Amino acid sequence: MFSSAKTQTNVKKILDMMMRENNPKFKTVGTWCMIGGIPNVGKSTLINSFKLISSDLKELTDNTKKLAKSGIHPTTTRHIDFFKVNLEPLIYIMDTPGIMPPKIYNVESGLKLSICGNIKDKIAGKDIIADYLLYTLNKSQINIKEYLKTFRMKEPTDDINELIKHIGDEFKISSTNHIYDLILRYFKEGKLGKITFDENIPKELMII
Repeated sequence: MFSSAKTQTNVKKILDMMMRENNPKFKTVGTWCMIGGIPNVGKSTLINSFKLISSDLKELTDNTKKLAKSGIHPTTTRHIDFFKVNLEPLIYIMDTPGIMPPKIYNVESGLKLSICGNIKDKIAGKDIIADYLLYTLNKSQINIKEYLKTFRMKEPTDDINELIKHIGDEFKISSTNHIYDLILRYFKEGKLGKITFDENIPKELMII
């Protein structure tokens, strides 16, 4: 089930499903679930969304509402923790640190994960990540139009250094590192358009 905690898409359906499938041996212990996935995919944010939409948890005081720690960088969650997401029936979710394959064999896959914030920028390098992002943007006429508009450019470029110079001049940013941060932040905020790094995705999977 495709979902987004950011837009609340299908979050209620997932919580309803957990309530429907709830069948604990001991009601006082409740049902315990675990959430797992790659770093920075939104596991903690999804848990917090469950807590916010659960009608019976809204009656709790602020001191009782323990939220899962979330952030824009990978490895925000460093320890296993447990969160109550529903009272009746009683449901807990175990939040876990991000799970990655022990080794990434494909360099391009590593770059895709880096752009999406699943791997720390410093591993691949912001310059290489931004260069790969520009390469991806240039493969789509729609994305070309988006980044031309966002960065106030007249013509597209396949030279990352040319793009860096333009952004620095146009946005009055002297630090190259800050320019890389701007490019990656704009991508993550959706200001460079809707982008997929995968190919040949069935149309039915692209509809939420």
